[in-house]
Amino acid sequence: MTQTRASLVIAVIAGGAFAIAACSESGNGGGIGGTVATSGDAGGASHGGSGGSTSGTGGSGSGGAATGGTSGSGDLATGGSATGGGLGSGGAATGGTSAKGGTTTGGTSARGGTTTGGSTGSGGAVTGGTAGQSTRTGGSGTGGTAGETGSGGTGTGGSQGTGTGGVGSGGATGTGGGTTTGGSTGTIDPKRYRYVHTSDFPPIPVTNSDPDDVQTIVRLLLYSNELDIEGFIASAGTYSMVANKKNYDTVWAAYEKVYDSLKKHDAKYPTPTAMRAITYEGKGNNSGISIQWGCNKQSADSLIGKGKDSEASNALIAIVDKPDPRPLWIGVAGGPREVAQAIWDVKNTRSEAEASAFIAKLRVFLIACQDGTHQYIMSVPGLFVIESKSTYAAFFCGGGSNCNKDWVTTNVIQNHGALGAIYPDHGSAVSGVQEGDSPAFMHLISGYRGINDPEKPDQAGWGGQYKRDGSSNRWLDGSGASISAGRDAYQKEFAERADWMVQ
Repeated sequence: MTQTRASLVIAVIAGGAFAIAACSESGNGGGIGGTVATSGDAGGASHGGSGGSTSGTGGSGSGGAATGGTSGSGDLATGGSATGGGLGSGGAATGGTSAKGGTTTGGTSARGGTTTGGSTGSGGAVTGGTAGQSTRTGGSGTGGTAGETGSGGTGTGGSQGTGTGGVGSGGATGTGGGTTTGGSTGTIDPKRYRYVHTSDFPPIPVTNSDPDDVQTIVRLLLYSNELDIEGFIASAGTYSMVANKKNYDTVWAAYEKVYDSLKKHDAKYPTPTAMRAITYEGKGNNSGISIQWGCNKQSADSLIGKGKDSEASNALIAIVDKPDPRPLWIGVAGGPREVAQAIWDVKNTRSEAEASAFIAKLRVFLIACQDGTHQYIMSVPGLFVIESKSTYAAFFCGGGSNCNKDWVTTNVIQNHGALGAIYPDHGSAVSGVQEGDSPAFMHLISGYRGINDPEKPDQAGWGGQYKRDGSSNRWLDGSGASISAGRDAYQKEFAERADWMVQ
């Protein structure tokens, strides 16, 4: 949200991917839209094959193993399983032995699946092939499973790699396959950024101080084909300090009405069903946590701690825990409590080394200062965090002809479908574009275009330019000149994408 208080306009965004559903090693979805097996044993096989293997013509659960059944990890001797090879690290085909990967008649694989008579790369599989050492959160298509490393091959219908691998057309994979929004099928695209958006999202039509939160979500959805969005979090914020994920329902309904038009322009736009599946609720004054808006009014200890976890904070942990080598960007447009709670839980339930590894994967973009957990986040050792207390305000229009009320009415709101129609023609501080929360993900969009490196916030981009706090990973307010300078370019793109909703 962006809030005006005592002449200071304040907004917060903290960043994160779709596919939050399964972050543990068990399978209830490696991402939006599917379920996965753990270590190649999902669904269970029928027992009784020769050589200590499991056999039959079935195999694993959704996603499926090769015809011929599955084996455990390294439990087959020479000549163990049925023709077709097994799953896990150590299956063998008729007459063959396995090292780390499983073989079929005439060929071996390198840490992954196989095809009869040949080998595949890491994690690859075809119908009848096998998965790598562990399927973890990798989804699968009919007949094939994804490998542990995320290089993941496909069976009929396609599969993703680790956790946030991609999606096929329209954001779906084959039977049982997990997805993340906007990804590509198979291997992870390291150029795409993982993102989670948190917002104290208001009911629509907006009657409180947060119309620009709705403005921001419309722009974000129009760019969702370029990001691997893994979550939308309803957090507490503004003066009411409530968290209610049902407020997103109007947005998903509007997006659903323009989705078919958007996917004509890019099949990587995530499905409305995928959006709904990764919407999570935090805690606020409506759920037993008494929060005051703004900084330095409460201690973090009164807002986070044992027993104060939420659907949202637990989802964040699950997302970060996915076996995806890319960092997770979290844009905090509402209160940062859910991010702080997730970090607190990890620091207090895991070893120091494990907590450090978790924190190293986070990239938090804070806009303004909305509750007492802000300083807790800023104090976490090693955490990469951008604190935008004022730089974000450069996104405010200020009356320009390419962002004022007339411009948004013509180019976004009127005659641009249901999603365009919910875009407010004003924020709490300005008429036209305010979007004080948008710099958190526009920092990534300009990075995707090669304008800046998001890992180096001192470079000028569409999310601003920031100064490093000594030698730490904290980045503080710098200049918003690059936001203003990029307005012609990103507003032109915004108008073009708005047209896609009806073309």
